Amino acid sequence: MSFTNDTQNKIYTKRHVTKKILATYLISILLIGTIIPPINTTIVDTWWNPQWNYRKLLTMNTTQISGTLVNFPVLIEVTDSDLASHAQPTGDDLAFILYSDNVTKLAHEIEYYNSGMLYAWVKIPRLSNITTTRFWMYYGNPTCAPQENITGTWDNNYVMVQHLNETGSTQHDSTSYHNDGLSTGTSPTQYGKIDGSQQYNSNDKIVINNITHSPNALTLETWIYHDNTSFIYVACKGIYSQTSTDWILYLRNNQPANQGIDFSIRNHSHFIRKGDTPVGSWFHLTAVYNNGCAALYLNGTKIGISSGWPSISNNYPHLGLGNDYLGNEGTTYPMIDVRLDELRLSKIARNRSWIKTSYNNQKDPTGFYSIGSQQQAPSNDNQPPLFGTPTPVNGSTNIPLNLSWNISISDPEGDAFDWNIACSNGQANSGENASNGSKALVLTGLTYTTIYTVWVNATDQDGSGLYTREWFLFTTQDEPPNTSPVFGTPSPENGSLDNPISLSWNISINDLEGDNFSWSIQCSNGQGTSGENASNGTKVLELSGLLYATTYTIWVNATDTEGSGQYSRGWYMFRTQDEPSNTPPVFGPPSPENDSTNQPVNLTWTIPISDQDGDVFSWTIQCSNGQTNSGENESNGTKTLALSGLLYTTTYTIWVNATDQNGSGQYTKQWYTFTTQQEPTIHMAIIKPLQNKFYFNDIEQSITLPRNTIVYGPITITAEVNSDVGIKKVEFYADGKLLGQVNETPYEWYWKPIIQFNGISLTRTIKVIAYDTDGRTVSDEINITKWRFHILPWLVIGTTFVSRLVLHTKVIGLFYNIQEMPFSISFYTIKGYYRTVGLTQRGSGNINLKHCTGGMLIGPMSLTYFGRHHKFAIGSFTFIGTPTIERIGLLQALQNRKS
Repeated sequence: MSFTNDTQNKIYTKRHVTKKILATYLISILLIGTIIPPINTTIVDTWWNPQWNYRKLLTMNTTQISGTLVNFPVLIEVTDSDLASHAQPTGDDLAFILYSDNVTKLAHEIEYYNSGMLYAWVKIPRLSNITTTRFWMYYGNPTCAPQENITGTWDNNYVMVQHLNETGSTQHDSTSYHNDGLSTGTSPTQYGKIDGSQQYNSNDKIVINNITHSPNALTLETWIYHDNTSFIYVACKGIYSQTSTDWILYLRNNQPANQGIDFSIRNHSHFIRKGDTPVGSWFHLTAVYNNGCAALYLNGTKIGISSGWPSISNNYPHLGLGNDYLGNEGTTYPMIDVRLDELRLSKIARNRSWIKTSYNNQKDPTGFYSIGSQQQAPSNDNQPPLFGTPTPVNGSTNIPLNLSWNISISDPEGDAFDWNIACSNGQANSGENASNGSKALVLTGLTYTTIYTVWVNATDQDGSGLYTREWFLFTTQDEPPNTSPVFGTPSPENGSLDNPISLSWNISINDLEGDNFSWSIQCSNGQGTSGENASNGTKVLELSGLLYATTYTIWVNATDTEGSGQYSRGWYMFRTQDEPSNTPPVFGPPSPENDSTNQPVNLTWTIPISDQDGDVFSWTIQCSNGQTNSGENESNGTKTLALSGLLYTTTYTIWVNATDQNGSGQYTKQWYTFTTQQEPTIHMAIIKPLQNKFYFNDIEQSITLPRNTIVYGPITITAEVNSDVGIKKVEFYADGKLLGQVNETPYEWYWKPIIQFNGISLTRTIKVIAYDTDGRTVSDEINITKWRFHILPWLVIGTTFVSRLVLHTKVIGLFYNIQEMPFSISFYTIKGYYRTVGLTQRGSGNINLKHCTGGMLIGPMSLTYFGRHHKFAIGSFTFIGTPTIERIGLLQALQNRKS
């Protein structure tokens, strides 16, 4: 039995083992374990998964590895005819398995695969320049789902990994942070260092929006190819053309005095500029920032360092690749052929070994490892259970005293198995007929700084009967020293100025071992506070009544009464603000505003008055029209003056005074002006009937009279009224008698005038008066001739002769719905009397509730209209001929009326 120095697992498989041999074996293991460091064993010729038909062994070249690296992404670049023949066309069945246990599946990302050509990144848990690292590449499963784990390939310290091989505008980030980039103008090219790359010219850029990073550490790695451009931007978090950057990495070419690789932070206030870069060939560039120190690496070799830097700011949200994030620099320094490939950003400072190994691996992937020949899966070979990598890993240190130790156990054929896990402290756990999965042993009460051994056994009882046995080591942490409590940063901070005279002074106090402690806080003004058996947290001292412009000292004490008994003491200082000067009251903007115009003649003038020190004050507001208002012992607020009876189009002055009676005694005086509006106007004109027009039955005829206005039949009197304020009412008059009133548009009145004989004149006077809401009035009037029959026979021949010669009828009474036509008239008589006179015929009688018609109206007509729509009338009129009388009821008359 032998052990190898590369910590590989050793599997002992036996079909029949006697109890005597087993006891001897265990005793030997215990004895050897006390003098030889722990070394894992491995199963020989086991197969990870029988559904995968082929595998190849990859062996890392230790000469290309610089130090021991954890979770390192190795680039695998290969063109393999076996892959082309047996792998899925997409490479989805590629799986990378740790050689040491043939169980642990390694996360990987395929950057490119086509017909056996593969670019893939494989995450290696532990890559060493001393112990040879091996892992299997399994393939040949035609039906499996993709085996990739893209985000798992990159440890959490990578905040962005850009392969820069996309053909679209989106450049995908491979990490779990999803810091994808948006390309503007860049061109994908197959001529990259690893697979494809992005080519820049002019103002091309890739922008990653809203990216943040640690202020204390940063690593940027990339491959670059460039032409002879004077300034070439690699990455810029900010806008360098405005000297506004959190950090920037760029190249300065063709400048003998300032040539080199330039890495800077905080608007280029701190920078390092070293080295030179080749034109027309690829090179690897790395910039590192680590807690105030910066370094540049070219092709894996450190070329310059700088120290004494401040932390990196996070003032600018976006990151530009190949330009600043606005794309400004290409205009000043146009690029012709600049290419970027495999750009990575880490939130930690990667060490020299990591950077050198990355360069070696990516520069010559085929020299970084060797690939074995193709192996085919065995058939019908029932194998023993397999162990994965335990947690904590074998040989780990600084392990806590209470933990759950676990390991993955799986049977390749899926058989049930028995297992047990035992620790050298006597604690153990076991199971029977178990299925594949993680098995655990809970450990408690371990001792500080002690090496513990864990033995694991698994037997395939239902299958081959074979077993696997293995042992692992771990060391517990050193016993931490019991320290005194520690203080955080106080608030307000030590040495702070301009603090208020009343405040809560606080500080965090914590015991690292979690012990309770006593504490006290004392101020030099005599105020203090304290606590016993306190736990970690913020402690507060309330301070009040401090003096202005005074420096105070705070003493803090905390004692670990339950632990070490040690104490911590600290003292801090702060200064209060200067005493503010007592100022006079101040005025806000008045309403209406100063110098404003078009103000009403009645208003409330207001202005805010406030005393900045909170003192009460007296105030007065006086207007140049003599009106005033004032107050005593007033507090801050709006003060008013009610103004009324102002004159139109007049400028008024307002004087305001406020005196700080209880404070400084100072006063503020100010005057303001405003101008009132113009006096509102009211206009009105009669637009129907119009002068020198002839109207027949309310319709204007297309003739113009030389003088006067003639109206035949009814007329709608219409007025046009305008006012700067509202119209209250419009009244309509005929010959001084009110016809009616209208309170809203249209301003019109339907008038059926009765001819009034004034001597022989038929002239009537129409007048309209309008009233606005402020009490102003305006009127208009027009004289018209009311013409009933154009030959006016009763004026020409004489009423007595005609009345005897021409048969005519006069009716007197109460009428409804009188309808006058050019040669006839109709009406409904509610109660009336008629008399007919002619040369050969006479007659008279009562007419009650009858509908009548007669000949042409010849006058005289004397009627007074009333009721809604002026349908009722009382009086008398005369018409030619005798009446035709039809008896109908009043209800039918109302239904048959014409409007």
